[in-house]
Amino acid sequence: MADGRPPGEYDVTVRAAGMTGRVFEAVVVNPGGHTPLDVRLEPATAALEGLVVDAEGRPLGGAQVRAEPASFSGVAHTALTDAEGAWKLEGLEAGPTSVRARREGSQRWTSRMETLKAGVVTRADFTLADSGSVWGQVTRASGGPLTEPALVHAVPRGGSGTASTETDAQGQFQLELPAGVYQLVALLHQTPAIYFHMESDPFVTVPSGGAVRQDLLLKEDSVLSGVVLEPSGVPSPLAIVAAIQGGDFPMTRKERADEAGQFAMPPRPQGAQPLELVAHNAGRVGRLPAAHEDQAPLTVRLEPAATLRGRVVAGSGAAPEGFTLELLEANGEALPWAGAWPTTRRFAGSTFLLPDAPAQALKVTVRTEDSRTGEAQVTLRPGGTSDVEVPLTGGVASISGRAVWSRGRPRARGGGVPRQGRGRALGRLHRAGRTLPPERRAPGHPHRAAAAAGGPRGDAHREGGGGGGHRRG
Repeated sequence: MADGRPPGEYDVTVRAAGMTGRVFEAVVVNPGGHTPLDVRLEPATAALEGLVVDAEGRPLGGAQVRAEPASFSGVAHTALTDAEGAWKLEGLEAGPTSVRARREGSQRWTSRMETLKAGVVTRADFTLADSGSVWGQVTRASGGPLTEPALVHAVPRGGSGTASTETDAQGQFQLELPAGVYQLVALLHQTPAIYFHMESDPFVTVPSGGAVRQDLLLKEDSVLSGVVLEPSGVPSPLAIVAAIQGGDFPMTRKERADEAGQFAMPPRPQGAQPLELVAHNAGRVGRLPAAHEDQAPLTVRLEPAATLRGRVVAGSGAAPEGFTLELLEANGEALPWAGAWPTTRRFAGSTFLLPDAPAQALKVTVRTEDSRTGEAQVTLRPGGTSDVEVPLTGGVASISGRAVWSRGRPRARGGGVPRQGRGRALGRLHRAGRTLPPERRAPGHPHRAAAAAGGPRGDAHREGGGGGGHRRG
């Protein structure tokens, strides 16, 4: 039991020795309440085995193999291959797992992802190519030394994946790579690793078992960068920063700030139009309407979050037993940080509390567990509290009435409409906005079925509650 937690939304990780851990995302803790969370853990009974060989298929003894849950929140397991290159790991957690292997004495890992299943042995073989190394000196275009360490990225020609290393304070680097041809580039630390290589970037051939020198010039293209600050003025770690481009080709690029609140967007062509920057961290939002690389480094100051509380109201029918709530822009578009931070949450009952809602105009949409829907508009102020009712206006509707045969006999219970000798059942059921054909309308009741000659009239109508069948609107 975790007591004394402030209200808010939490990701909860549950782990125990010898068991497969579980992660529960977006668990809402309401003020003054108790949030139950039942957890069932399964024993860690998955296993991995395989062979490690070189490019010629010869077994590699003494190679290191490492398995770690993809969430990086579990326990890592390591094994060494025997003289035949074989290895095995047992007692692993089920789920997506990162598996890596490297030669004895090598610093370079070869990685793959495997999805492990409880009680199942999954095979993962590795072929480790012979490696060499590239080394050199990074200098600035002016010829001067670096003012801070840089990152050197190597991209294989005709392949995928990038290997990287950091220079020392003097700009020297060394990078171990499989034998092959690589394109190299040196970038500042704050420059995103997404970089579109140019034909003018240098190529180098790394020999098997040898080393080659390649000096580099530091790429110093200006980028849209800066820092996100909390309302108190301290850095906002791991904030989401969205750069929004309007015009004929709208797009939104999202980046996560580092632990010091620093962020940087990918380089853009010279003369690109200004962007709107929106920073978000747990409901606290800050905006810069016209940001450009020439203004870097930029500062985005967050405003306090708002509190939104409310209830879902059923105009008719039963109150909801649970629902999913989504926050959108007032015009119905997704919030800029959607996909990088939860904008959809689930609640039990018919009430909700969001202590970390963004302070802006919002559309609030809900969908109940029985597929009824509703929405409401609300404008929140920084640090304020607002209440809202969300009426259910769509989804399940109730239909009631009675059907009779054209000869006046009531419809038989417990069966469908007979196809022979019974005539037609009166009173078709209609969706909202549709009417009965003219020949079926009763005088003065354009939506009511008229009785056939010789029989009683059968009414078919929609009511806001009552019994009858349910349909989805």
